[in-house]
Amino acid sequence: MTLPQSVIAEDRRLLNQVESASEELARLRWHWTLDEANLDRVSMTDYARQVGVDRTQIGRYARAYQYRLSRDPRVTTFTDALELGRMGDETYAATEAIAQSRGRSIRTVRNSYSKEVRQVREVARERAERYGTTVEEEAPVVAERIVQAEQTRRDLAEERKKRLGMRFFEAEGHIDTAQRRIMQLLDLLRDVEFTDEHRELLTHSLAKHKAAVGFAEVALSGATEVDWDAELAKLAKE
Repeated sequence: MTLPQSVIAEDRRLLNQVESASEELARLRWHWTLDEANLDRVSMTDYARQVGVDRTQIGRYARAYQYRLSRDPRVTTFTDALELGRMGDETYAATEAIAQSRGRSIRTVRNSYSKEVRQVREVARERAERYGTTVEEEAPVVAERIVQAEQTRRDLAEERKKRLGMRFFEAEGHIDTAQRRIMQLLDLLRDVEFTDEHRELLTHSLAKHKAAVGFAEVALSGATEVDWDAELAKLAKE
């Protein structure tokens, strides 16, 4: 059986009234707890005690209106905002701190940074207990330090990458120089008739060169068990 259109219309009308009334209630609770422009605002605990409503509900509605004011395009209805307002005070403080430090929306942080929210919340709790402050005061400090630490790691990684690049070109330059010298040696060896004694001495020098190249290959392989100082000192004496 199909509902009459009048029933559907009446349901929507009453639903809109409920949502409108809920948003007005949220605005009232926000104004008297979170609105910084209201110098007479009170804590959520005081508000809840005086109106006889659970503090969790006060916080949920006040935060929902805060979301509404943020004009986040993904919060299209007050119901959306109210759902976000379900977060507890400490979770909200951590989420808001991360949103500020990363330049993200509250909803994005809530959906995509849940692990970081937990981290900020826990560390902020520890700091609040240690310094006699609150999670709301410590959360921005913790969130900012996490972002700064990430940036520092990125900077160090980039600097290391640059240093490795410079070392690569430096190593390649030494190899090119050695190759050019060997080519020059080949030209010289073809054009000169050396004595047996000279050939023996040059052969010994070439053996030292081949040993040095072998050590370079070992070093390039990443071997760590080699005592390089000892091996190079031995090679220099031969």
